[in-house]
Amino acid sequence: MQVAEISTTNQEGKYGPLKGQCCVKPGNYIKGTYFLGGAGLNGLYIPKLIQSFHNAGIKSAIYLDREKWSAGQKMDVASGVFLGREYDPRFPMLLRVHPNSHKQFNLIGYSYGSLIAAQLAVKYARRGSIVNNLVLIGSPISENFLNIVKSIKTIKKVIVINLDKQGDPIYAGMDASELVINAYTLREQMKTSTGHFYYAEEGSVGNKRRKELADELYKLGLR
Repeated sequence: MQVAEISTTNQEGKYGPLKGQCCVKPGNYIKGTYFLGGAGLNGLYIPKLIQSFHNAGIKSAIYLDREKWSAGQKMDVASGVFLGREYDPRFPMLLRVHPNSHKQFNLIGYSYGSLIAAQLAVKYARRGSIVNNLVLIGSPISENFLNIVKSIKTIKKVIVINLDKQGDPIYAGMDASELVINAYTLREQMKTSTGHFYYAEEGSVGNKRRKELADELYKLGLR
C-alpha cells in the first residue's frame, strides 16, 4: 500500500482538467461526463481513473480543474463537513463549456467531489437541463440532500457507491457527527490508500480497482 499521492501540476491534457470558456447556463442541453475527485482535486489517481473510464467505453469523461473547483485540501474537507453536505440553493458555480459530440450529461463525484457534483446536478436539473446520471462515490452527502437529489425528475438516475466493504466509514446519508468521530480513521486510511481512499492506490493494484469501477459504471449505462 502507498500513501495517496497528489499532483503539483494542473495542465490541460487529453483527460482534463477542463479549462477555457465559462459558462454553461442551466436549462441548456449539456453533453459530457464530468468528474470531480476528493479534497484538493489533486490526486494522481484522477487522470488514471478518467483513462479507465475511456477504456471502459465512457468516452465523454473529463475531470474538472482544481483552480476553479477547489479551495485547497483543508478548506475542501471543512466544506464537506459543514457546508456542502446540505443542498445550497445559492450555489454559484457553473460548468465550463466542453464541446463534444456525446449524448449524455453525467456528473461523477468522489468524496468531496460528490458534494459538488450533487450541487451542480440540482442546479442544472431544476432549471431544465437533463442529467442522465449522477454518481456519488464515497459520498458524505446528508440524508436530506440525498432525498432532494433523488426527487428531481430531470436527474434520471442517481447511483450511490458506498465503500463500506472496503472499510470506508463515510456513506451517503450519514450524519455530520460521524465524520468528526471517524476523522482519525480517515487520516490513517489516507496514508495507505485503503477504505475511503480505495481508488487512490497507485500501481497495478490501483489500476485494477479503477478498471473495476469504470466497468461497473459502463454496465450501469454511462457513456
